[in-house]
Amino acid sequence: MTSEIIITTGARLHFGLLSHGNATGRRYGGVGLMVDRPGCEVAICRAETDEVVASTETVAERTQTFLDGYRANCPSEFQPGACRIEVRRALPSHGGFGSGTQLGLAIAQGLALLAGEGTVDTVALAGRVGRGARSAVGIHGFARGGLLVDGGQADETSIGVLISRLEFPAAWRFLLVTPSETEGLSGDSEHEAFARLEPMPTETTAELSRLLMTGLLPAVVEADFDVASESLYEYGLLVGEYFAPCQGGVFASGLMASLAAGLRTQGVPGVAQTSWGPTLCVLCVDEVSAESLRSELAGDVRFAACDMHVAAGMNTGAVIQMG
Repeated sequence: MTSEIIITTGARLHFGLLSHGNATGRRYGGVGLMVDRPGCEVAICRAETDEVVASTETVAERTQTFLDGYRANCPSEFQPGACRIEVRRALPSHGGFGSGTQLGLAIAQGLALLAGEGTVDTVALAGRVGRGARSAVGIHGFARGGLLVDGGQADETSIGVLISRLEFPAAWRFLLVTPSETEGLSGDSEHEAFARLEPMPTETTAELSRLLMTGLLPAVVEADFDVASESLYEYGLLVGEYFAPCQGGVFASGLMASLAAGLRTQGVPGVAQTSWGPTLCVLCVDEVSAESLRSELAGDVRFAACDMHVAAGMNTGAVIQMG
């Protein structure tokens, strides 16, 4: 009998939506990447009564919400019994890492295994814990990893369809820089922001699609760092200009806007915000370059207080260990 199930996953970077409120026939969509840091780890085992263990009350409450939602939505024949859920590592909230989706899916997959249902389709798991209202990059990324293109939702009740999944070059790294003074939008604030936005012009959607199809995606396939870097920046800039009325500019954080401008001036082109930010993603050609840049920024009084991670693309889905 399985004594403990451990689910480990990475973080989701989201470089921007493809559509919002326009007449393209699809809702949202977008492009993103799974990376190995920061990460999420959840351990689940049977218990006499339900117990949730987490490092903060916020994570514990979120975990309980996912557990309750899962029980309300999973098939009756696969209802999990009483269990102990320990969140050993949680992604930072409101940083642009897809923390809710990765935690929710880790819990859902662990509960399905605990109840004897086995490895369940990730889209079905997302429905049980209420994820996928807009972006599906993190849902598909949990299952498969890699660089992912979400084709968007057919309607408001569906989860975005995966239309492309690519291996991310093994040598490339992202330096992820998160300022302490700003949080990205989420929850009700995110919903209200989308409601206030004018529909994305179809011309913008067309240009974003062009940047993906003739820039970023082929550059990733061919490991063309220069083209990938510039395409990433141009894509993020266009998305940021659309969302500027809700986040105060192309970037959610003024500090990250100044960092992006400075890096571009220094010849580091591949800078983009993930989701609503405030985290800035800086594409580096290898780990040495990424660590060197991190050391440089850590020595700059303007950025010394930022949280920084050097992350590799995660080309596999979540890891499941059963003890």
